[in-house]
Formats: sequence, structure tokens, C-alpha cells
Amino acid sequence: MTNVSLLYIESGMYSEIIEYLAIIFIVLVFVVFMTYKNIRISHQTFAFIGFIYLFFQLVFTFLTATVNLYQENFNLRSYFSSHLFSIPLLCFYTLFFISYNGVKESNLYKQQKTVLSDFQYEKLFAIFSLTTFFLQSNVIKFYLDTVYVVTANYLDIIVASNLFLLTYFLIGNVISTYIINAFDNLLNKKMTIPLVYVVSVTLAILVNFFIQFSIQTINIGFDSTYYFFLGSIFQVLILSILFILLYFIINRFFIATISIIIISVIFIITNHLKFQLRNEPVLPSDLVWLWQIDLLFGFVDTTYLVIFVLVVGFVGCLFFYIIKSKRDVKIFSKIVNRIAHMAVIIVIAISIIFSMQSNSEGKIKSNIPVLSRLVNDLDINWKGNSVVANIKSLSFVWINQLVTPIMEKPENYSSATIKDLIEKYTQRASEINESRQNYFQDQTIIYVLSESFSDPNRIPGSEISRDIIPNINNYKSKYTSGLMKSNGYGGGTANMEFQTLTGLAMNSFSPTVSTLNTEVVPKMDYLPGLSNYFDAENKVAIHLESGLNYSRSSVYKKMGFSTFIGTSNAETIVTDFAKVGLYPSDAASYRYVLENLSAKPQFISLITMQNHIPWSIGDPADILATNQYFTEKENDVFTSYVRLLNHTDTATNDFLDKLSTIDKNITVLFYGDHLPSLHSSENFTENPRLQYLTDYFIWSNFETQKMEYPVVNSYDFTALLLETTNSKVTPYFALLTDVLHETDEYGNIDVDSQVLKDFQLIQYDLIRTNGYFKQDSDFFKLGD
Repeated sequence: MTNVSLLYIESGMYSEIIEYLAIIFIVLVFVVFMTYKNIRISHQTFAFIGFIYLFFQLVFTFLTATVNLYQENFNLRSYFSSHLFSIPLLCFYTLFFISYNGVKESNLYKQQKTVLSDFQYEKLFAIFSLTTFFLQSNVIKFYLDTVYVVTANYLDIIVASNLFLLTYFLIGNVISTYIINAFDNLLNKKMTIPLVYVVSVTLAILVNFFIQFSIQTINIGFDSTYYFFLGSIFQVLILSILFILLYFIINRFFIATISIIIISVIFIITNHLKFQLRNEPVLPSDLVWLWQIDLLFGFVDTTYLVIFVLVVGFVGCLFFYIIKSKRDVKIFSKIVNRIAHMAVIIVIAISIIFSMQSNSEGKIKSNIPVLSRLVNDLDINWKGNSVVANIKSLSFVWINQLVTPIMEKPENYSSATIKDLIEKYTQRASEINESRQNYFQDQTIIYVLSESFSDPNRIPGSEISRDIIPNINNYKSKYTSGLMKSNGYGGGTANMEFQTLTGLAMNSFSPTVSTLNTEVVPKMDYLPGLSNYFDAENKVAIHLESGLNYSRSSVYKKMGFSTFIGTSNAETIVTDFAKVGLYPSDAASYRYVLENLSAKPQFISLITMQNHIPWSIGDPADILATNQYFTEKENDVFTSYVRLLNHTDTATNDFLDKLSTIDKNITVLFYGDHLPSLHSSENFTENPRLQYLTDYFIWSNFETQKMEYPVVNSYDFTALLLETTNSKVTPYFALLTDVLHETDEYGNIDVDSQVLKDFQLIQYDLIRTNGYFKQDSDFFKLGD
């Protein structure tokens, strides 16, 4: 659609010629006038005018640049160079300066000089200059363009434009006066409330740009800039509130300013790093990592750590200097005024949060500026947090997570419906069990989640010197195997583990949910799964990392595991293990499984760490890997990754060989949780699905039938394992079996499927604190 602007007519080369001629005209007029009038301007006046112009032009350029970040041809350097200087504003400055000096030389000025001082005239000049800046800024052009897009009516454009210009002029004049007064206070070392507001909004505009720039995604599949603009306005508002509140809490202008800048820089860098690794921004659930700083730093390049230490040291010295020199005066002298202002800001923040709470139809009130359009007009939550953060802003995602229920209430949910489903799937379980002879509680079941395991040969452009996983490929050819569709790229291990252990589907939860362990598990009274049918002393969890990560320690306790082996915050803490690359080897993880086997049937959940990012290993030296879309450095990392997979292959083969000699029935589910975050976007251009496909197989040391399920989800594994081992099912597992059977070759299930609707009803009841299901419900009992 062609946008219409009433203020600007761009015509390529001709507009550039006009701009250059305007610059020449401005310079000539200015030089001639200054020479003719023999006027001298102080350096202070030049500096003040130049600062006002450059500062606010820069701020508004950042605001409009944020809206255009996602255009395919967007270039940050060229955008700033072309938008930083405004010809209309420079023309205005020149004409106003001539008029102002002409008035100063007139008799009228001399007669009325007692009315306004020179300082007041200069202040008035600054206010009108800034007001003109508002009027010529790209915000008006953008508004007119979007009005045309929304209304598609020229009459509406004219009416709306005139009303808008009048209102905008008045508001711009008030804001300009407020800003000039704030800067006047700053120059006079007065730390006032207007100064706090102006600086907070300014910082918010800058931080807004860099936050969105840190998660920039080109060709996001959404062309209209209208919602990008609304998202920026919303995020600037939220950041302004946070910054103002921080100023009021600290009550020291310079210390608060430095604190805001440092916190913002750290957040932006962290946000960018996470997005590069996992294609996902920082989310509220990630804040738990603040308690694991040592582990977090282990994932970060040494260069960033050195820079971080230097910055922290510099900031510490700066804080010490400011406090020692006593140059930072208080913003509030009276505690009552301070509390009152903080209360007002907190009320505004709470009002925004409550305004975002949806009704039963997922909509909010239609008369809320900005928010109503963001929430009601554009439903893209199903696209995931990354897309929503790009279009509607990261702040919108954060607040949306706080106010959105973890799962929408399905239609027909009631006690009667759940009762009917219990009867339905109790009958279905009886039907399935007629043809099955085994009991899964009579065997030992081992879940092996292999960190970042995925056959790199599927990725287009890859060349590897030899077969790196010959043993695992051999197992896949003999046993039930295929591909698993992961919910994440480069991360999401805990989510894959949760779905595998419980059989619940992440896709059925709200798209705002990012980490199931921390957002869903605390709300559940009962966690279903195979592990519930084993005695506590026969349930073992092994993960050679901290139990604090994703609250695994508390999750395992809630699931009744008596033993959790980890490196810290676990029932059994171990340190005696070899490393391959930078992390505990897969062989070491398998060793702890073997050491904890007993003669009784057991349930063991293992998560490996060997292939976790970053990847660095030099052997086997004969394994070399390249990808045509990678740089030389990226190919070195790729080589390390495939070498680590070869170590996984050898260790897994040795592990299964040892299990095959044990005199009890054992079944092992082996699967990769997600792809490593080392690929280029070009790798998935032809087949985007490849970005989320990992490998799995189900091995047993007794005879089983090889099932053909080419693509499954992690929540399908329980039903698939029971079917592979010909084991009887509970009504709940019968439901999961029907879900598995409804899954197509792409790992999808028809949204209109009755089985899917039943599945969502059951899942919704399970996450309710007082659901209709009870732990001793017949739905979870195994019949004959």
C-alpha cells in the first residue's frame, strides 16, 4: 500500500538537490547577515543552540529508527546520517535568528526591554525553536501515513491532520517549555522533578532503541510500521516509569543516572547474547539465573567477562568519586514529597498492568490509548515471544507474561466433562490393554536427554570428514527411532525434559510461557508421568550441574525422586568425573547411572552436559567439519561440536553394551533436546523445519517391535515407549497413545481433532490448583 504524507514529497535525486541548495542558501544568508550587522555571538550561545538541536534530533531519530529496524534494507549508519540533520529546522533557526536580532536593534525592543530581559528572550527563542523541532519531526509524517493506512479516506486524513497539528503544536509548546526549564535547572545544578522526567524519557527512548536492536529480526513477515510504532511508544512509557521510580528511590541524580545506564547496558548485552544463542529474548523466568552468576559466566566468552570486570571497576570508582566529592545533591529534601511522588508512579504502573489483563475473549477495553490497539487489533501471540517482542516490544512481552494465564480455559470445561473423559479413556485403556501383555513397572526405564544432540548431516551445506555417529545410526536402524520436534532452537532443555517426564504439551500452554519448570510446575498439585509408578527409593535423577538451574531440585522432589545427583544443590553432590571438552563427559554421566542400578525395577532420568555451549575440543583430530554458510571461525566451532558428538556416540554404545549384560529388563529412551545454536539462517531457508528436528531412539535389552513414527513430540515419548515395549496403559496413558496416533508425519496434530480437545481439557485441569482430578483418581490407575 502506498503511504501518503502531506508534509513531505520525496522525489529521489530532486529532493537531494533541493536539500543541498537549501544548505547553501542558509550559509550564504547567515554569513551575509552577520557581516552586515557586525554581530558577534558568544561561544556559549552557539554551544547551547547546537546542543539543543543535536540532542533532540538524535533522540527523535532513535525513536523513528526503532520503528524501521525490521525493514529489509535498513542500515543503521545510513539511516542516522540521512535523518540526523533537518533542513526545515536549520532554515527556521536562520530566519528566527535574523528576526530576533532585528527586533533587538529596533526602538520597540529598547522601549519594552523592561518587560523581557535578554535571558528571557533567549529562553523564549529556545522554546520556540524546540516547538518547531517537534512540528518538523518525522512523528507527524508517520502519523499522517498511518492515518491513511488505517482509514483509507482522504477526508479523514485532512480532518485528522488539522486537528492533530493544532493539538500537537500546543502540546509541543508545553513540552518544550518543560524541557528548557529542566535543562536550565541542570545548568544551575538544581536537581528538580522536571529534570528527572526529561532525562528519564530521553534515556527510555535511547534504551528502547538498543533493546529492540539487540533482538532485531529482518524479514519478520510483518510490513506495517504502525504496530512497531505503538510498541515503541509503549516500551518508552514503561522504561520511563521504571527510570523515574529508580531516581526517586535512589534520590541522587547522578548516581541514579549512572545506575540506569549500567543496568541498561548489561541488560542489552545479555539480551543480545541470548537472542544470538537461542533466538529468544531475555524473559522474566531468566531472572533466576541471577542466583547462578558463576554458572552464567561459564557460558560467556572470556572477552565479555574482561570487559564486564573493567566496566564494573570503572563504575565503582565513579560512584566512589561522586559520593566522596559530595557533588550529587538530593532530588527530594523531604521524605513526604518523595513518598508521594513514588506512590503516584507506582499507581500508574499498576494501572497499566491491570489494563493489560484480558477478558474471556482475550481482549481488553477498547478506549485505552496505545494498549487497546496493541492487544486487540493484532493477535500474534501464537507466533511466540521472539516475534511479539520484535513487533510489540520486549516490555509488552514481559508484562503480558505477568498478566496472561498460563493456559486458556478450554470450551466445555466442567466437572461433568472431566467425569465423561475419565469414563471414555478408562474404556479406551481397556481396549488397548487387551493386546498388551507387559507391565512397565516390571522393568527399569532410563530417559537419556542428550544435550544439543542432533545429526549435523541433515543441515544443508555441511561436509564432515567421516561418519561421527555410526553406533547411534546403527541403533536407529534396528529399534524404534526417528526425529523429535523440539520447541526451541539452541535452548529449552528444561521444557523438553518436562514434557517427556509428564506427557503434557507445551504447545497447549499460553505462548507467553517460556519455562515450564518455573511457571507451570509451582501451580500444579500433581505431576503425571511414568515415574509415579515406581517407589521413591527406586527413582533417580542425574544431571551433572546445579540443581538450582530451572528449579530442577524442587521439581524432582515434587515428582517423588529420592535421589538427585548433581554438582551442587542436590541430594548427592559429586565432583569425581572426567570432562570432555568443557563439561562433564557423557561417559561420566553414564557411569553414575550404572553405579545406581539395583536389582529392582527403577526409573532413572539423565540429562547430559558434555555437548553444551561453548564447544571446544581437539580430538579426534581426523574429524573435520565445514559448512558453506559458516565463517572460518564458525567452522572451527562446528568441528569441535561434531567431535563432541563422536564422543557421545562412543560413550552411548559402551553404555548400552553394559546394560545389555544386566539380568533385568531395561529400556532406554535416548533423544536430543534441541539443535546447537551455531547455524546460519541460510541453513534453514529451504526447509525451516530442520531447525527444530533432533534424533531419538528407544532401545531395550529384550525383544521389542520396531515402531515407525518418523516425527514425534517430546510429550509423545511416554506413549511411544509403552507401545514399543508392549506395556499396558492407564487411562491417562491411553489418551497420550491416541494423541500419538493422531500426530502426522510432521509432528503436528489437527487443531479440530477431538483427541486434542480432550487432551487440552485434561491438561487444563491438571494445572489448576484445585482441579477435579485427584492424585488417586482412577484416571491414573493401571488396570488389568
